[in-house]
Amino acid sequence: MSTNIDAILAQYEQNKAEKKTTGGQVDLTKYFTTMIPKGVNNGEKTFRILPATDGSPFTEAHWHSVQVGGKWLKLYCPNHNDGQRCPLCEMEEALRLSGNPEKKQLSRQYRARKFYIVKGIDRDNEGEGVKFWRFPQNWKGEGVFDKVVPIIKKRGDITDLNEGRDLTIILGRDDKGYAKVVSIMAEDPAPLTTEKSLIDEWTANTDTYKDVYRSKSIEYLELVAQGETPIWDNEAKVFVATEQEGSGNVADLENELNKVDGKDNLSSEQLPW
Repeated sequence: MSTNIDAILAQYEQNKAEKKTTGGQVDLTKYFTTMIPKGVNNGEKTFRILPATDGSPFTEAHWHSVQVGGKWLKLYCPNHNDGQRCPLCEMEEALRLSGNPEKKQLSRQYRARKFYIVKGIDRDNEGEGVKFWRFPQNWKGEGVFDKVVPIIKKRGDITDLNEGRDLTIILGRDDKGYAKVVSIMAEDPAPLTTEKSLIDEWTANTDTYKDVYRSKSIEYLELVAQGETPIWDNEAKVFVATEQEGSGNVADLENELNKVDGKDNLSSEQLPW
């Protein structure tokens, strides 16, 4: 019996491709990240925001940033986004209205945060197609959105297919060592691309952020709200609980919300952007 070399190589390539997904469902190449490698203190990336089919290209959505099993996860909020029940919002409200100062402080860990998402092209990885860039609202006026809006006010429609502008993103680190967007500059007006086939492909993309950033089941969110770590039981086909080690604190949460750095092989919920 001879070994099928082609089958082995095909299997290897398939396994490599699967490493780019979480659970075989999320393609990590669909994310634009502003991470920089560990040990590197600065960097630069270029992104072109695609025009919206209607209205603003900046979609608003909410996620909860909570610690689950010792890892910070961003969990999709069905309440703020879809008007449906969210156990994490229920926990936040119960703690906030408890009349207990400590519980009120704890409620901040369960609060849903607003994020912005735009679709665009990573100029360093155009072959990967349309990507999604998610970044949090910054109450201090120092976030990505706050840096892009003045450019739009001065330069006009930066998403125009023919006379739009690429954005050059300057990256650095804050005093805690986390990567951050230092500044954003608009390049000279230029077409999105001169290749009509790419224009058609990119502008015809109908993916939304909901196709890319997965939501969790209500059962999963209930377990997290109860301070437990959900794990998937393959036999029962349900999430079951294991005791969670540490729930973090508000200071940890604020650091995580401002964090841009991350690790390899993260799930979509663990992604720091």
